[in-house]
Amino acid sequence: MTVILKQHTQYPVIIEAGALEQLPLYLKRQGLGPKVMLVTDENVNPLYAQASEKHLQEAGFDADILELPAGERYKVYPIMGRVYSILKLAGLDRSSCIVALGGGVVGDIAGFAAATWQRGIALVQVPTTLLAQVDSCLGGKVGVNHLGLKNLIGAFYQPNFVLVDPTTLITLPDRDYRAGLAEVVKTALLGGLDFFEFIKRQAVALLEKDMSALEETIRRCLTYKAACISKDPEDQAGRQALNLGHTLGHAIEALAGGAYTHGEAVSVGLVYALRLSVQLGLPQSVLHDTITLLQQFGLPTAAPGLDMERLQDLFTRDKKVRQGVARWVLLPALGRPQLQTELPKGWQNILAELVEP
Repeated sequence: MTVILKQHTQYPVIIEAGALEQLPLYLKRQGLGPKVMLVTDENVNPLYAQASEKHLQEAGFDADILELPAGERYKVYPIMGRVYSILKLAGLDRSSCIVALGGGVVGDIAGFAAATWQRGIALVQVPTTLLAQVDSCLGGKVGVNHLGLKNLIGAFYQPNFVLVDPTTLITLPDRDYRAGLAEVVKTALLGGLDFFEFIKRQAVALLEKDMSALEETIRRCLTYKAACISKDPEDQAGRQALNLGHTLGHAIEALAGGAYTHGEAVSVGLVYALRLSVQLGLPQSVLHDTITLLQQFGLPTAAPGLDMERLQDLFTRDKKVRQGVARWVLLPALGRPQLQTELPKGWQNILAELVEP
């Protein structure tokens, strides 16, 4: 006997300045609704959610807002009980739709709610931070943190569509915007020489939030990620290249207790991964150019004052660990990521230089 399942294998991604105002139109095109829950946070709600709710209601949708407290510290399992209670009170059933309107935390919580509410309802990702627009909105990874570890409880749950409106970045706080640029640099390194040189040329325009530069950067980032997840939707092989800089980054983020944003921690993780990669053949010039670019974006390239032993303990508890062994993404050449379980010689000395006073 064979069980054959028809899987949700494709969905549209709209990248366009001003696209948020067309959310009702895109929902209708996908046949979603009429019951829609806009999941957002206390920062995004007054900026975009309230106007979106009005547009949806004017278009005939039964729309409500579910406001979450803002911040990574609230991306924990107990918050889900509150979310489920509100979904029940609002009357969401399996024909309803959740719209995740916010950054990565909102996308993760709303996505996990959609994946688990009545065994799964429609989900639309509408990212409003740069980090979410270039990375987390795509690929279906949703979940919450647990026991101090990133995304330990979660699922793979693909959205029905993704709507990216770069104009929402105009109101994004400077620190959060710069943190998103770390993921841009990561993807450019993975994408190869042409992508990396493009980001170097566009650095000033990106810092100025030039819409043309942003649209093209977001498109390139999501195109690269889409190619990875199409081949490996559940993160078993090639998609793990997207974790470049993240094994150390997640450990720094957890250990520092909020002192570093996700993007800032990944920035340090990228420097570490590239310094190790030089021993595998990566040109020193790529390391130099990356450090220069990260510093131009106002991102840290070291994280002094962290305990080495505690960082190494976090390596072994990361969700990417297999049979007690941490998995690292290194880069022997631009566009050629390599997954390794053993690090080059001297890895502890290099780590100490980055994190010890």
